[in-house]
Amino acid sequence: MLDWNQEFCVKLVLCFVHLLWQGLIIGAAFAILMGVLRNRSPQSRHACGLICLLIFALCVPVTYLTISDTVFPAPEVLTASGQTVPIVQPPAQETLPLAIETRPVINTGTSEELAPSEKPGLTVAKRPWDFRRAAPLLIAAYFVGVLFFASRLACGVYLSRVYRRLATPVTQPELIASIEKVTRQIGLTLQPPVMWCQQVGVPSVVGIMRPAVLLPLACLTQLKPEQLEQILFHELTHIRRYDHLFNLAQNTLEAVLFFHPVVWLISKRVRLEREFCCDAAVVAAGSHADEYANLLIDVAEIAKTVPTRVNPIAVSATGRESILGIRIERIMGFNRRPKDRLFETGSLITTAIVLGLFCLLAFQVPSIAEPAADRPASQEKNTVEKIAVTNAPKTETEVEQPKPAAPDEIVGIVIDEAGKPIEGVLVDAWTWWKGTETKTNKQGVFRLKPKSDGGRAEVRISKPGYSPHYIFQQACGGDILTVMLNNKTYIEGQLFDPSGKPVPDATVQGLQGPKQGNGVLIKEVKTATMTDAAGRYRMYVFPDTYEMRVSVPGVGVARVPNIVVDKNQAKSLDLQLKQGVRFEARVIDADTGKPVEQVVLWSWQNRSVFGKSDADGRIVIEGMLPGEYSFQVGYGKSQKINGVTGYFHGILGRWWSSDAVKEWQHKTIQQNGWQRNFDDLTFDLSIGMAPVTIVVEKGVEFSGKVLDPDGNPVAGATVAPAKSGSGNSLTGDTRYSVTTKDDGSYRVVMPAGNRFEYNLIAHDGKYQQWRNWANGVSQPVHSSPNEKFDHFNLTLTRPCTVKGRVVSASGRSVKGLRVGAQAADLLVNRYYDPTTKTNADGIFELKFIRPGENYIRVEPFHFIATSGLPGTWEKVNLKSGETYEDIELVIE
Repeated sequence: MLDWNQEFCVKLVLCFVHLLWQGLIIGAAFAILMGVLRNRSPQSRHACGLICLLIFALCVPVTYLTISDTVFPAPEVLTASGQTVPIVQPPAQETLPLAIETRPVINTGTSEELAPSEKPGLTVAKRPWDFRRAAPLLIAAYFVGVLFFASRLACGVYLSRVYRRLATPVTQPELIASIEKVTRQIGLTLQPPVMWCQQVGVPSVVGIMRPAVLLPLACLTQLKPEQLEQILFHELTHIRRYDHLFNLAQNTLEAVLFFHPVVWLISKRVRLEREFCCDAAVVAAGSHADEYANLLIDVAEIAKTVPTRVNPIAVSATGRESILGIRIERIMGFNRRPKDRLFETGSLITTAIVLGLFCLLAFQVPSIAEPAADRPASQEKNTVEKIAVTNAPKTETEVEQPKPAAPDEIVGIVIDEAGKPIEGVLVDAWTWWKGTETKTNKQGVFRLKPKSDGGRAEVRISKPGYSPHYIFQQACGGDILTVMLNNKTYIEGQLFDPSGKPVPDATVQGLQGPKQGNGVLIKEVKTATMTDAAGRYRMYVFPDTYEMRVSVPGVGVARVPNIVVDKNQAKSLDLQLKQGVRFEARVIDADTGKPVEQVVLWSWQNRSVFGKSDADGRIVIEGMLPGEYSFQVGYGKSQKINGVTGYFHGILGRWWSSDAVKEWQHKTIQQNGWQRNFDDLTFDLSIGMAPVTIVVEKGVEFSGKVLDPDGNPVAGATVAPAKSGSGNSLTGDTRYSVTTKDDGSYRVVMPAGNRFEYNLIAHDGKYQQWRNWANGVSQPVHSSPNEKFDHFNLTLTRPCTVKGRVVSASGRSVKGLRVGAQAADLLVNRYYDPTTKTNADGIFELKFIRPGENYIRVEPFHFIATSGLPGTWEKVNLKSGETYEDIELVIE
């Protein structure tokens, strides 16, 4: 038995028991404060969390010192009659009179010894469990836990020192200038060390008294200088706020109170708010929110390529993948989903119930043992209820198992609650994109090949009369899906006009979203239904949080956010239409300040939203829903491009508005001279709002032909811009790509480079298609608004081929890896770089490579090939039409 100080152990156990309910009160107060401060600054929420953790820490010594010594009652023994009596303790030895016997007196209730046959049928129960006896063991287990978490913390401190010792100082002049600039900008008196470290996966702050910023070595080549400056601003803001010290204090508290889940919940939220604070500082300093959000995704992708250990005391720029999506939503201006907030509150309530039951059951007053003769017979036997388990009855219709899915295919079966297949169910991949749908057959089976770059797709499975099923990111080529649909989850109610009369034949919409995943942001997912003649509606939905929208021309509008629908829940919701918003905009030219006509504001998700500027540059749209709304900007007549009909930019290159609610939608020019400003415009709509001003800048027009190496025109080729020297496209996607006509001609309008230069590339085929020739490129050009480049011909090249093998460090062949080529001149657009895959023997044959110096590389692909690990790329100089063999790439 452990020989611990009994009083200390018992008092500490009781202290921790009291801390359970005290922590629940702190957690409940924290949850309420988070709700009250939801629309306040992240600094206020961060401070609130730290105060709650401080109160947690103070509760331990205060509670321990206030526990009374009466927790040690006189010991008891159990009599033959089943009663407990106290043992008479003698007085202290030095005061004993000689005539007093010091032997304890035990009251047995009889003076005679009963024979075994005469003893009553009593069961002398064992002494009930008393936590006081187990207190030393409980405290020993507690200190084992503390030792584990303290060791984890010590390991983090040690790793920080090792990483700092292995790091090398930043020497790039441009980056040093950025460090000095950011240091001055945020008000640091001393400039912290900034170093490159190959061992870290994400930018991090390490150290305690002398913190330093460690940047992954891959960021040197994969991120642009302005992106590195944003990362530095984030990390140095952590240092300016002393976040590294707060993080260390949090880790220490978690080690000491590791057993309390509320500590972990509050600490997790404090870390999230800490990142919100630094993200807000970066955006407030002038960074575009969308570019900064994309930067976080890029840094997270870089982190996946660097094998690292998790350092608990480091403060990093991206954090865990689980919170990255929440941060991006906050940066982009989306409010966090109420469902997530309910989950946190539910976690606290569940914790309260569990810990409350634990306190009640584990530390209640021990009960008195009962005589066996007085107990009911049912209590003397352990009865076991036998439960018969039967298989579910087979359905009349046998569901035939479909063939396995191909690597680029999604296969599944849709059944009802009885297990019968449902025919005619719509299976829609990428709900906003037409042409990626199918329906189930009589066996309820569907096979779908969605368009997907990353091997995954958004999938919605629906049929009228059933609650739909929604999968945000479904992997292709996986197991066969089994989806059961029922009709138990829906929203229903009645729609009324402003005077209270029912509104028939109106469209009622429920919008899910936004949905944030790896490289995917879906702003909204729409479900719709119609009201009947009495204005009643029932909309079958997938369990989620919805924003209800109704817009009836000439009658009114309704917008009700944050409608949470659980699984198998019938939600009742009546809707009342109100007067819509009259939105007015004035469009002017960036150079002349004169009105511009034929500029279109529209939404591909809601075609009823439309407005075109007149000769005075005036756009009026009646009956808009109140709240934030994002308009797409187009010009002229509608067109069909790449299967999508809509209003595209036409002669416009870019547009902006100082009245827009998003900072990056104002006019913003980056340090390198590049100005984006060709995305949506978001305005906060309200009754009686003043007209807004939209400034448009005309684009630069390129026209010419795409020719093969022999000078013949090439039809069906693609012309696209490239951000010279970056290895990336001009926009981060395939925007501004056009296809040549039958005579090989093309015409495309792009944003003017102004101080920034970019080049064009020609690709023989559509995106991800390769036909006969390798890419051709132009040299970077300087361009201005409304400028025209006629006869800007692009010549394709005779393709080169590289053959080789990919092996592991141990020399074993590696199959299924992508191998690609990147031209060393970096006049490339990564979306049109040639790629292939290794076969079962690790062998590859890479075709359609542009002649000249190229880097042959194996995935993961970086923006700049040379940022990959040594051995994963090799530089070759290829002649026109040459086949180069015997390249060997080695991966770790």
